[in-house]
Amino acid sequence: GGRPGTLLVEKLYNAGIIGKNAFGVDYRWLNGTSSILLGGYDTDLIKSDQEFAWIGLKTNTHWTVPMSTVKYGDTELSMASTSAVLDTGTSLTIFELSDFMKIWNKITYDKT
Repeated sequence: GGRPGTLLVEKLYNAGIIGKNAFGVDYRWLNGTSSILLGGYDTDLIKSDQEFAWIGLKTNTHWTVPMSTVKYGDTELSMASTSAVLDTGTSLTIFELSDFMKIWNKITYDKT
C-alpha cells in the first residue's frame, strides 16, 4: 500500500518490516562488493549516528538527495549541481561530470 510514488523503504517501514525509515549504502571499488541495508546502516562499518549526516530525499520517486556542496576533510567544495541520484541498483551516484572532476581532483591530486 501507500500513495503513488511511495518508495520501497518507506513501504517496508510503514508495514513494520524494518525498524527505521532509512537505508545505508556501502559503495566499494570495482573489485569489491557494494551493499545496501534496509532499515538503517551497518554498525560494523559505522559505530554511531554522529559519524555521518542523515540526508533527506528531494523527491519520492528516486533516491535524489541535495548536493550543492561536498565536504572532503576540512575542505568544502561547491558543486554546479543542486542534487545527486543515488542509484542503489548499480551502486552509482549520478551527478554533473564537472562536479565529479572537482571531487576526483581533490581526492587524487590535492590531498590537503
